Formats: sequence, structure tokens, C-alpha cells
Amino acid sequence: MPPPPAGNDVGFAASGSTSRLGLPQPARPVGRRANPIGWLAVIGGGGVALGVFLPWAQAPGYQPVTGWALGEWWFLLLAGFAVARGLSMAIPERFNLQMGTPVIGGAIILFFGLSRLNSLKQQLGSNGSPRIGIYVVLLGGGLVTLAGLLQLLGDRRPR
Repeated sequence: MPPPPAGNDVGFAASGSTSRLGLPQPARPVGRRANPIGWLAVIGGGGVALGVFLPWAQAPGYQPVTGWALGEWWFLLLAGFAVARGLSMAIPERFNLQMGTPVIGGAIILFFGLSRLNSLKQQLGSNGSPRIGIYVVLLGGGLVTLAGLLQLLGDRRPR
């Protein structure tokens, strides 16, 4: 099989090697380069997922309440998308998710996280306080958004 033409950065390239059994290796995708910024989105998404299970609020004399107990499970869905998109940026040859940019998911996490923090502060008043879980969710959302912004800025650099 002839090699791909020079400058071909889209499509598939033949590997030209064989496996231990003598079978030809499948062609590998060409054109997407690994972006280490993706790991920032993975860490941020993991932080969001962790934050859901940490305490979000506590009133005096009561046990702390987690985000999961408050019904904030949907943050886990956003965290999953952030992790998947981050992995597709960091290891494109293994994960092929071309579903937008982490900026959108991170902005949604930040918007609803800040909204939830504000409502928690209003509900608790001076009797209680928000706990670390909501802040971990906000930090994770910030990291996901930052990863998306850095990806967008990196795509605009001349090559």
C-alpha cells in the first residue's frame, strides 16, 4: 500500500505494521493532535463530580447536606460530558468526541452553581453556611471553562 500523500492531515494513514499473529494493524486516524489542555477539563469535571458528594450546606445542630441529597445529581451529567470532552482533547486517538467545546459546559456549571450558592445563602440566612462541596463544584466548573477558553485560543494560533 503506498504511503499517504505529503501534507495529508485528514483521513486515515496505513500503519504498515503487523500484529504478533501476523495480521495487519488497522489504520489509525490522522489529523487531530493531542492537546494537554484537555487534562484541565478532565480534572475540572472530576472536581464537579466530587463536589456533588461533599457537604453543600449545614445549619447549626444538623448534619451537613450533600449536593446529592439536595437533588443536584444533574451536575454529574455535566461533569461526565466535561471529562469525556477533556479526554477527547487530551487523547484524541482513543476518545473521539467532537461535541462542542468545554466552554459551554463549564459556563453552565458556573451559572447554575453560582445560582445554587446564592439560593443556599438565602435559605440558610445567618443560621447556617454553605460548605465545601458547592465551592468544589464552582472550582471544577471554572477549570472546565478555562480549558475550553484555552482550547479556543490555541486553535486560533497560526501553525
